[in-house]
Amino acid sequence: MARSGSASIKMIVIKPKVKFKPNAFNDAFHRAAEFQSKKTEQEFRKTHRTWNEQRPTWRREVQVRANATIWQVDTSHLIYFFLNDGTRVRYAAMTPGFKPKTKPGFIGSTAGQGGFSHLAFNPPPGPDGIEARYWDVAIQKKMIPVVIESYENAMKEGAKRSGHSI
Repeated sequence: MARSGSASIKMIVIKPKVKFKPNAFNDAFHRAAEFQSKKTEQEFRKTHRTWNEQRPTWRREVQVRANATIWQVDTSHLIYFFLNDGTRVRYAAMTPGFKPKTKPGFIGSTAGQGGFSHLAFNPPPGPDGIEARYWDVAIQKKMIPVVIESYENAMKEGAKRSGHSI
């Protein structure tokens, strides 16, 4: 049975009691990015923890802008680059019985065996170059859930400190 007459809906805007504070979000995102860059650096350090010589040094950079949060961890260490990306030719001759300390896709470093013997600028045909370890890819995959959770927490913290949490 239909009712006659008209119904009305009244809409009102609910305004927050406090002014929006963008710095609360910026600060939370900066802390999240610092945490993420430190955690990523720790993962990279695991890949060479048993190295006695030629240890890489790491640089971390964090920037928070109005439209982006940018962070990176990097090294300019040449040997690390050769191991991470691999090489077509191997110029470094190794001692007999050499066993590498690292392996592709494994975030860590073991004891290994033997080491560098000499540089061979005209290497004989035989073993290919260094097999790429792809640590950067493995660490990126491992960090994705950490980054997502960290930024979700930063959003909640920023909203709460700004007085706009739900």
